[in-house]
Amino acid sequence: YLKEGKVVSRVAGKETTVEKDITLKNGTVVSANGTVKTADGKTVTLKEGDVVSQDGKVWNKKELHDQNKVLKSETK
Repeated sequence: YLKEGKVVSRVAGKETTVEKDITLKNGTVVSANGTVKTADGKTVTLKEGDVVSQDGKVWNKKELHDQNKVLKSETK
């Protein structure tokens, strides 16, 4: 995800600044400069607060917030 202008990776609760490209299982590449090249060849530039899921989907803050509200309501 993009935090304070830096791409950060979170694995098992530990955050580290991304310094080199990360290739996800589906072929999506997340670069340290905040660009994401999806498995189907599209390029996205991360904005502050954007998150890239393990399957390569880019979520913005609003989408994450809305998704979390849905998940919470489904568990009630």
